[in-house]
Order: sequence, then structure tokens, then C-alpha cells
Amino acid sequence: MKNLFRFIRIVSIITVIGFSLSGCDVLSGTNDTDDKGGGGSNSTVTIRNNTSQNFLYGYRKPSSSTDWGSDIFSSGIPSGQSQTITLPSPLSTYNVYDFSFSSTSGTTSGNNFVKYGTTVTNGMTITFTNSDLNDGSNLPNITVQNRSGINFNSVYVKPSSTNEWNRNFGSLSNNSSMEVTIPIPPSNYTVFDIQLRTSDPTVPGTFTKTNVTITNGMTINFGLYCSELLLLVN
Repeated sequence: MKNLFRFIRIVSIITVIGFSLSGCDVLSGTNDTDDKGGGGSNSTVTIRNNTSQNFLYGYRKPSSSTDWGSDIFSSGIPSGQSQTITLPSPLSTYNVYDFSFSSTSGTTSGNNFVKYGTTVTNGMTITFTNSDLNDGSNLPNITVQNRSGINFNSVYVKPSSTNEWNRNFGSLSNNSSMEVTIPIPPSNYTVFDIQLRTSDPTVPGTFTKTNVTITNGMTINFGLYCSELLLLVN
């Protein structure tokens, strides 16, 4: 009879855990190595600077990526001149790119000239004019809240339709928040996955929210660490 009561208690606990987990963030394993894919030779494009500024810094990325990477120039492009640059991957891997050029380092200043969603062909010329001036106000800004009870080493955001987690936006300690500006305009992607990772060996997997429709100014909360409920079974 004692064993029967113990069995009923365990079944009840498992049932409670099942209902509790249904309201929690998805906990899953992850591989930190991004698959860049591709093979074959990379293509080139020529950037023509028809703006009123001299380009000292330049950045390019696949349109689905959240990481602009580092400055691609060894020398800039004076106003009225051109320069040929090499793309990071073959066009068979990516053929839609974003480009940002300016006289100030970084990709969020008010004097960036940006083209989003450019379909690239090998050897094409992409011309920038003053109409391409972009202050970044069209980009969605979100707040990620951590109420999980865990300190996370990294925060990742990607379009849900892609497989690669590109940029690490930084660490996020418990009971804190982080503002994230997603460098992808809503006209290109609106549905995103957000993932929090930790290197703590006692914490299995990661926290992930999938298929989140992003709007500017929204707050995304990561709640309690659900697998703590499993301790009740032991």
C-alpha cells in the first residue's frame, strides 16, 4: 500500500509539471557554431559614392543577418568615386544584401547611407545618393527582460525563417533588461526568434522564444526556469 501511495504521488507530480511547463519558455539544446554554408568563389560589387560625403567606413551583410560585422574598407570612397568590394559568401548562398556607408564609424549614427534588401548580381554597380541617408529610426527597438532566475552570457535574435544565429547582443543577468535594436527594417522581416544562452554547466540547453511578431517598443519577457520543477520528483 505504501508503494501504491508513492506511485500515485509521483504520477501527480509529473502531471503538475506537465501543466506547468506548458506555460514556460521553450528550453532546448543549441549549437553555437553558425553554418555559413556555401562553396565556390565569392562575387564582387562596385560601390559608387554619389553622395555629398566621403565614405570612410563601410559594412555589408546578408539581409537576414543581425550582424553588420567589421569595417570592410582599407581605404574609403571619396564623393564622386567608386570602389569594388568582395562579398563574404557565394551568391548561391546569399544574393540579397544590406549595405551601409558613412564618414563616421559604426552603423547607427545619423549620417549612414543605407540600402536594405539589395538583390546582388556579380559585378553590378550599386550607387548611393543623398536620398539613401538613413538615421536608423525605421529599425525596430525591443526590450528583452530576464526574470528566469539565471544569468545569461549571450542574447541572440534572428528572423524565424532563417537558421543562423548571427550576432551576440551581450550578456543579460537575472532581473535585468536589455534594449536591442534589430538592424533589419520591418519591410524585410517581422517575425523573429529570440534566444538566451548560458555557459553554466548546471543549466541544460537554452531559453528560446520562436515566431515572435516584432513591433517597435515591445517588451519580451523570459520567465521562471521551468525545469526546477523536476527536483520535486527526486
